[in-house]
Amino acid sequence: MNEKEILACLETVPLFSHVFLSALPEIIVLSAGDTYEIKRGLAVFVKGKAEIFKKDAFLKTVFEPTVIGLATLFDKTDAYISTLIAKSETTLLLFSEKNIEQLISESPEFSKRLIVLLSEKLRYLNRRIDFYTTSGAEGKLHTFLLSSAGEHGFVELPMTRLSEILDIGRASLYRALNSLEENGYIKKQGKKIFLIK
Repeated sequence: MNEKEILACLETVPLFSHVFLSALPEIIVLSAGDTYEIKRGLAVFVKGKAEIFKKDAFLKTVFEPTVIGLATLFDKTDAYISTLIAKSETTLLLFSEKNIEQLISESPEFSKRLIVLLSEKLRYLNRRIDFYTTSGAEGKLHTFLLSSAGEHGFVELPMTRLSEILDIGRASLYRALNSLEENGYIKKQGKKIFLIK
């Protein structure tokens, strides 16, 4: 990936759109099945498909373009919070903490966008808390979909995996899916579940 391709990819990410970069990010390429521990940096997921886990708990599926690693960006413990597992060939653009500090000091627009992104992540975490405190298959499923759909507005998981994540039997899961679809909250299309806004 050359400089022109990197800049073209970053233009599709709202956080970096029209932001002058005094240093280019590191390029990380993963093959399907490879893992990457997210720590002390901000990564832009620009190619492929991956799942993010915290220990053994599935958090979400990510598609390009997505910003990941916000929770560890300025973490002084140097511990990783989550692990990315590539499901296909995956490319990440990694910005070090120093790169981000420089962007914050040089670009008020970047700083504002970063604060907006952090606020969105806090809302996401609040929805995840709702998921873990919701009872009933339908409520659990809907809350999970809301917190996992991301910018693309859909979740793509096999039913067996979704059943495991939610700790719901498959029959209950199918009833919950049908009920949400009948009530206009979701639309199923193959393995994809689209949220209807």
